[in-house]
Amino acid sequence: MEKVLRIFAALFVGIMVSRYLGPEKFGQLSYTISLVTILAMLCHLGLEGLTVRHFVKFPESTQETFSTAILLKLFGAIFAYSVLLVFVFLTEQVNSPSFWLLIVAGLYIFAEPILVSCFWFESQVQGKYTAIAKTIGLLTVAIIKLGLIAAGASVVVFGAAFALEALLSAVALVILIIKRSSLSYSAKFYNAGLAKTLMSQGWMVMFGAIFAAIYRKIDQTMLMWMDSAAEVGIYAVGAQISEIWGFIPVAIVASLFPSLIKMKDRDEKCYQQRLQQIFDFLALLSMGLAIVLSVIAEPLILLLFGEQYAGAGYVLQIHIWSCVFVFYRALFSKWIHIEQVLMFSLITQGIGALANVALNLWLIPLYGALGAAWATLLSYGSASFLCLVVHNKTRVVFWMMLKAFFVWPRLPWVARGFYQLIRAEK
Repeated sequence: MEKVLRIFAALFVGIMVSRYLGPEKFGQLSYTISLVTILAMLCHLGLEGLTVRHFVKFPESTQETFSTAILLKLFGAIFAYSVLLVFVFLTEQVNSPSFWLLIVAGLYIFAEPILVSCFWFESQVQGKYTAIAKTIGLLTVAIIKLGLIAAGASVVVFGAAFALEALLSAVALVILIIKRSSLSYSAKFYNAGLAKTLMSQGWMVMFGAIFAAIYRKIDQTMLMWMDSAAEVGIYAVGAQISEIWGFIPVAIVASLFPSLIKMKDRDEKCYQQRLQQIFDFLALLSMGLAIVLSVIAEPLILLLFGEQYAGAGYVLQIHIWSCVFVFYRALFSKWIHIEQVLMFSLITQGIGALANVALNLWLIPLYGALGAAWATLLSYGSASFLCLVVHNKTRVVFWMMLKAFFVWPRLPWVARGFYQLIRAEK
């Protein structure tokens, strides 16, 4: 429900904000959010899965794990915000709107340490409390943004609202942890030995998260550096409509993940068939979505965002096809865990990051926002499809994905197979 609310907020409130600010100011805001999101990965530290595992396997040291993980992420947040401050003072005119926009929006980074509370709720199978906390921040700030529009607020204030949502959710998490557990936020439970263990095990996941953030968010950042804020605004509107569908494959794959794990151990042949059926279904869903939105992109953008964002229709027509690889990636990421080959997550995310940077350097000077859209599509395709053909371990997934591209002539077989899959789940 939190995801659904987030989608509606992104559509309704996002449309209102973008229409109010206009392409240039909305571009400045989108660029700021992208840059802050990338820098926030410096305090990721690969702790999520490791911390959850420690909570489950070593319940007697839960408090030590909790305090240690929070302090590690706090050190990371201070470092990330320091990097942001150095960047701001080097690149922005002091006291300019863009200077203060980055300063206040960057406070979002300090909500990251409190996310350890989410890890504890996950370990206790109480994820609803995380959703409650995030919903509180989401709905409160959505109402505030509508008030800011009515009050004629500046773009800097909307940057503050971006940080406020994360900080309000963090406060709600603190309150829920205090009420639902005996855990303390005291630093006296910090364990240096445990910190060293967590850091030594989490570095690979951390770099994977940094690479993922780069290849998902660097487009708007580079577009700002190489073109203009208005182009960023036009690109951000098209990308926003394209990216809201990303929760669909995650939900589908998450529901099928447990049975795939069991099937892998029980029947390898059936496991391979199930993977192909799911890839087929994801391809059918994503390509159908891409075809529909490609056709209606221009009138849809004009209807929702107005004439000032007319160019975003062309961006959407290109960007929406990256959904095919986003849908593929959702299953591939689970396959990596089932097959216990986490290194391929780091490698493919790194390839995606490098490809996106290189393609943006080439295409943005030539085509602006459209160039960034093409760079996104091609880099997603490189990271989540093409590079899988290189290694013999991932080549089997590459052939499944390739076969799924030609799903349309096999529709009856796919429909029957997915029906059997759902029946097996039940």
